[in-house]
Amino acid sequence: MAEKGDRKQIVLWWYMWDNLERYPEDGLFSVRVHVYVNDSESESLEAGKTFVRQLFSEVLSWRRF
Repeated sequence: MAEKGDRKQIVLWWYMWDNLERYPEDGLFSVRVHVYVNDSESESLEAGKTFVRQLFSEVLSWRRF
């Protein structure tokens, strides 16, 4: 949870790399998604999770590595 002024945000991080033995110093792909909390933290979190699941399925179909 992050707050800026009177606005609350849920921050979701997603890290991805092609080799589980890879050193973090070699770099990685990361995505940060901010979801503003309007009425309910749990509803906002679920909306963020749904978005990341949809994004994840699109990005995984693109074979970069």
